[in-house]
Amino acid sequence: MCRRETSVELGIERASARRAGGAWLRVALAAAVLALAAAVLAVGCERSPEPADQAEPDAPAAPGAGAARALAAAPSYDLLANRARVRVHQAGLTVRFSDDSFRIYDLALRDVWGPAGELRRLTGKARLRLPWRGGAAVLTVRFAGKGQLVLAGKRHELRARKAAGGELAVISLGDKAAGELELLLEPNGKLAVASLELAAPDAAPCPQPAADTRPADALAGARLLEISLELPAAAALRVTPRGGQGAVAVRGEDGRRIELWRGRGDGQVKLIELGLAPQLATLELESPACDVAWQAPRLGVLASSSPEPRGTRGTPGAPAASSAPVASSAPRASLAARHVVLIVVDTLRADRLSAIADTRVRTPRLSAALDKGGLAFARNLAVAPSSPPSHATIHTGQLPRVHGAVGDTAGLAPGAPLLSALLAERGFFTGYVGNNDFAMGRLAKAARWREAHTPVFENQGIDCAPLVARALTMMERAVAAKERAFLTLLPIEPHVPYRFHEDLTERYFAGPYAPPLGKRVTSAHLSRARSRGLSDAGWQQLRALYDGEVTYFDGCFGALEDGLARLGVAKDTAIILTSDHGEGMGERGNNTGHAYSLNHELVWVPLLVFGGPFAATDAAGRAAPAALRRHVSATSNLDLAPTVLELLGVAPDPRMQGQSLLPLLRGQRQWPRAVVAEYGKAYSVSAGRWHYVADYEGRGKLYDVVADPAQLRDRSADALVPLRYLREAAAIFLSQRTRWRGTWGSWTDFSADNPLGGAGAR
Repeated sequence: MCRRETSVELGIERASARRAGGAWLRVALAAAVLALAAAVLAVGCERSPEPADQAEPDAPAAPGAGAARALAAAPSYDLLANRARVRVHQAGLTVRFSDDSFRIYDLALRDVWGPAGELRRLTGKARLRLPWRGGAAVLTVRFAGKGQLVLAGKRHELRARKAAGGELAVISLGDKAAGELELLLEPNGKLAVASLELAAPDAAPCPQPAADTRPADALAGARLLEISLELPAAAALRVTPRGGQGAVAVRGEDGRRIELWRGRGDGQVKLIELGLAPQLATLELESPACDVAWQAPRLGVLASSSPEPRGTRGTPGAPAASSAPVASSAPRASLAARHVVLIVVDTLRADRLSAIADTRVRTPRLSAALDKGGLAFARNLAVAPSSPPSHATIHTGQLPRVHGAVGDTAGLAPGAPLLSALLAERGFFTGYVGNNDFAMGRLAKAARWREAHTPVFENQGIDCAPLVARALTMMERAVAAKERAFLTLLPIEPHVPYRFHEDLTERYFAGPYAPPLGKRVTSAHLSRARSRGLSDAGWQQLRALYDGEVTYFDGCFGALEDGLARLGVAKDTAIILTSDHGEGMGERGNNTGHAYSLNHELVWVPLLVFGGPFAATDAAGRAAPAALRRHVSATSNLDLAPTVLELLGVAPDPRMQGQSLLPLLRGQRQWPRAVVAEYGKAYSVSAGRWHYVADYEGRGKLYDVVADPAQLRDRSADALVPLRYLREAAAIFLSQRTRWRGTWGSWTDFSADNPLGGAGAR
C-alpha cells in the first residue's frame, strides 16, 4: 500500500547535533537518504493538491524519523505577530520610523513622536538605546529638517548632503564596546526622522527590490533578524525557510551563540529544537545574501515534553518554572468558588513567608493552610510601592496611570471598573473592613460596598482580631440571606506602628528593647533610622518588631479560617492573600518605610490562595506535594481583579489590563510572562529570573533575583541578552501603558489586535 508523505523535515534538527563536530552533516545526509527513499515509495501514489508549504502545522514526521515530535497546539509564540519586536540587520541594525517597530528602542517617559509616515516628526527630545556587539561603528541617519544627535556627550549637527527621501547624515563613532549605545535626538525647529542604521564601516547593504515583494506570511529582506524571547522548557521553532543559504541560532543568557540549523531554504518545514533550559534568549535568523524568507515562524513547546521543573525555596525567579502545571495530583478542571475573601495585608514583604522564601518568621496557620492544598505564587510583584495606587490596581485590574490614583494624593478616575461595584451589580454581598483609610477611602464612593468598616475609627484599635470578627459577621449575614459574598480585609499588621507582642517578638530578638525604638516603632522612628541610621542591635530590634507583627497576623488568619468553618462555608470560599507593597529594612543606604524605589524589598509581595477549589485533593484524599504547590511564574497584583471575576463566574471586564491567573492554575502554560510596575517616573519589568528597575531619573539596573534576591549587583554590563529583552518590554510598556488590555497578552507577546501586533512592522 502506498503512503503519502508530508513535507515535514525528517526528525528534529537538534542543537546537540550541531555542536558535535560534523554531526549535523551526518544528520542532514541521513535525512536526505530517507527523503529519497520516501520519494521512490511515493511514485504512483495520489498526490495532495496542496503545495508543500500548506502542510498541517503540526503534522507528524515521516517514517524513519525516530523520536521526531511536533509542537503542541498551545501555547505558541507567533514571530509574525511580533514582527514589530524583530531587530532587522541589513548593512547593520536598521531602525525605521515609518511604523511602530522603532518603539522597542525608545525608553522615553513621554511620547514625543508624531503619527506614522515615511518621516516621523519629533516633537521633543528622544532617547534611543541601540544594541551593539562591539567594534568600529558608523551611524547613518535619514531625516528631514534640522536637529542634533548626542552620543556619549558629543553633539552632531544633523545637517548633511541631500539624499533620496530627505537628508543623510553619516557619523563615524569609532570603536565601541559591546553593549547599548544611547542616542539623544533633539529637534532644532522641525525635525522628522526616516531611519537610523548602525553598522560596521565596511558593511554592505542588502539589495533593495524595486517594490516590496516580501511575502506577507514571512520575515524576509534582511541579513540578520533577531528577536528577544523567553524560552520555556522543551522549546522548538517551526519555520519554513525559502530562498538561499540560511542559518538559525540562539544566544542564551550567558551570551554564547549556539547554531541550531544551517542549510538552503528548500521550502521544507523545519522543526528545530532549541535545546536550552528555560531562560531569556535571543533567536537569530541569518541570511548572508539577504535572500531567505522565513515563512510562518512559530516558537512552541514540543508536544511530548514533560512538566517543567520547579524552583526551590528562596529563589523567587527560578529559571525553570515560567509556566508549569500546578499539581498533577490535584484536579483543576473546574476552578470556581461561591464566595471570595480577599486579604490585602498592608506592608507585608514576600520574603517573610516560608511558602515563598527561606525565612526565620513563623506563620504556622498559613503554612498549615498551604499544606491542605493552598497555592503560593513566589514571583508576584505589586504594581507600585505605595498604598493608594497599589490598592486601586488590586481592585480595578488597571495600571495607576489608567485608574488615576497615580500617587499619594490623586483619586480614582471616573468609570474605573471596581471589583466590588461590578459584583454588587450582580447581587453579591460586598463588604470591606480594614484599617488603611488613607488608601481605601479613595475607593469608597464608587465601591458600592454593602457594608464598610474601619475598626480604628470605631474605637476598636488597629488590631486584626476585631477586623476578622467584623468580616465573619458580614459573611454570616450573607449566608443567612443566601447571597454570594465578596469581602475585602485590610489588616494593618505589619505596617507601622510595629508593636511588641509578648512571647512572639522575642523569638526574633531577645532584647533589650531599648531606646530609640523601644517596643513600638512609628513612622517617626523610621524617619530617624533613615536619616541617622541605627546600631546593629537597633536594626535587629526593628526587624524583630516587624517580624513579630507578621507572626501575630498569622493568628488572625487562623481565626478567619476557623470562623469560616464554623459558618459552614469554608469549602465554598476561596481566600486570596496578598499585600499592597513591602517595606524597607535598611536596604540601599538605611532606607526604611516604602515608596522610595521599585526594588525587591518594596514590590516583591506574596500571593497565596487557599480554600474552595484550591484545597482540592487527589482520589486518595491527599493534598498536592509541597513542591507542586508553589508557582514561580511572573505574576502581578494587576492580575487579581480579573482572577476574582473568573473565579466567581463573572464575565471579564474589557477595561481591565491584568490577566486572570486561573488558566495558569489549570496547568496551562503561560509564556512569555512579563510583569510591570510604575511609580512617578520610575518603572520596572520582571520576567524569568530577571528584574529591570529604572529609578526616578530613568537610570536602569538589571538584577538576577535568583542569585541576588537582595538586588545588590547590577548585571547590565554583562547580561546583555536579558537586558535587551526587558528593555524592549519596558519600551512597549512606556509607549502603550494607557491603552494596553489584558486580552492583548503579555508586554512581550503581541496578539493580533494589540496596538503593535497584527499589522505591525514588516
